[in-house]
Amino acid sequence: MNRRGSGLIQVLMVAGLIGFLGIAIASMLTSSLRGQKAIEVRDAVRLMENEILAHLANQAACTASLRTLNPKAPGVSVTTLKRGDDSVYLSSGDLVQNRMIRIASMQLSSFVADHASNPLQGKSKLMLTFEPLGDPVGPRSFMREVMLSTTINASDQLVSCSAISSSGSQFWLSSPSTPNGIYTGMDAVGIGTSSPQARLDVAGEFKVGNSGAPCNAGREGQVRYNSTSKKLEFCNASNWVSAGGDLRVESGTNVAPDVCSDGASLVPYESAFFCTSGVPAKNIVFSTPFTTPPKVMVSLSGPSANSGLLPCTQGAMDQVGVSYDSVTTTGFRAMAWMSPFSANCGAYANYTGPILLSWIAVGY
Repeated sequence: MNRRGSGLIQVLMVAGLIGFLGIAIASMLTSSLRGQKAIEVRDAVRLMENEILAHLANQAACTASLRTLNPKAPGVSVTTLKRGDDSVYLSSGDLVQNRMIRIASMQLSSFVADHASNPLQGKSKLMLTFEPLGDPVGPRSFMREVMLSTTINASDQLVSCSAISSSGSQFWLSSPSTPNGIYTGMDAVGIGTSSPQARLDVAGEFKVGNSGAPCNAGREGQVRYNSTSKKLEFCNASNWVSAGGDLRVESGTNVAPDVCSDGASLVPYESAFFCTSGVPAKNIVFSTPFTTPPKVMVSLSGPSANSGLLPCTQGAMDQVGVSYDSVTTTGFRAMAWMSPFSANCGAYANYTGPILLSWIAVGY
């Protein structure tokens, strides 16, 4: 009898233990399922946010959905998002993502102009509220914001838009999300600043390298750093030239023109020579090319500079001078002249002889 009672107690103990284990396992399964449900809800919110972002990235669809609304007003209700052909894409209250979440509300607001010079072009927000269905695990609602590049008219009505990002409460995406990150919008990039004031706005120094690529028309406007000359250079479609550069001065002295400008022959006359036509000329070549044609000055040098400037008289060499033309980045043409041995005194004469000159070129 005692053995029977002992066996019954053991059976009851085992049954109780099994029941306890069953309850524990059921509780664990319930918690696991609720945790899995929370993950699925968050994934559904993220996927729906990305779907709406992709849909509104199409300018025609975004404009059809939000046209005439005032993005400057606080919390303008949006009831329907449309396609480019004006058909309905989805509406506030719709069940989405396998009926896991509901679009509770959509609101347009927060227009900020890109630049003071163009107050009608800027950024605004489409604020989305999602609610999980059934027995919610975690937040009762999820707030998301889609950033829009928006154009309005003088009456503050939206006339065109397109989605550019989804980034919480900021207008600019940061990658990585740090104070010194890179922020991108539809038409500007900021490095270290979330409010770029130009196509590229760098809040700090930036480094320029050198790939060694040749300068050509396709690379016109590119900039590189020359580590040999320690200067920035830019491509002018044909050559890499110093950007800004340093002021350069080059000069020469005692250069006597000894070639007629049109290749004509020199004709001797007493102690001087004349060109049969044209003027005596000498091509001056710079040691290295300038970036742009320099300013040139030419003057008499040596004994010829002491020649008297007498009235033009037949048979008298009474005026000596020099001039120049054809200035390029690589050189120029110097010309010598003297009044003629004749009764016809012109401004330039075809004389060549021991006329020495000095020149100076100043440029970059």
